[in-house]
Amino acid sequence: MCAVADWNLPTTYDGPYAGRDKSDILVYSAFVRAARDGHFAPFHTKFVPELGAPYGANWNDWPYLEYVPLYLIGVLARVVGIFAALNVALILWHTLAGITFYFVARYHKIDILWSFAAALAFGLASFIFSESPDHPMVALCWHVPLFLVVWRWLSDPSGIKPGSKHFWFGMAVGFLAGLLNPYYFAV
Repeated sequence: MCAVADWNLPTTYDGPYAGRDKSDILVYSAFVRAARDGHFAPFHTKFVPELGAPYGANWNDWPYLEYVPLYLIGVLARVVGIFAALNVALILWHTLAGITFYFVARYHKIDILWSFAAALAFGLASFIFSESPDHPMVALCWHVPLFLVVWRWLSDPSGIKPGSKHFWFGMAVGFLAGLLNPYYFAV
């Protein structure tokens, strides 16, 4: 019973805010709450009537690229609550990072044991943990191992031919990176 209740506790906000000065968890929590309440959706105008009194908050005046993951966390928050949804998302992202790295290593014909060890190291990487509570979108790095596949194809002397399967896979990885986190898109 206690373990289930712990999922609803935030990882850094203990009220007055005790997190680091440059933390974004409060704004991410606001985005998730707005998505939970139906005011925040990808590729749609964002007006939050509960904020910005007396007229409501207009969140349309700056570009923001992390709409899709925040919206999905908000949908999950409708069922389990805001902080539980953020906690589930962080665990899911660590797991997906390890799984993706494992399959990329196996694609490159790395031994199963080494692939598992490398996937475990990447899925539990300290940079993911250090950014998780304060910058949850930076922890969303499961697609980064896919860059290794594309880079290897690009470094081959024959390159990637436009219109080929490798070309479209590379385009999909780039598009996915742009939807998930602009920091990794620049890689």
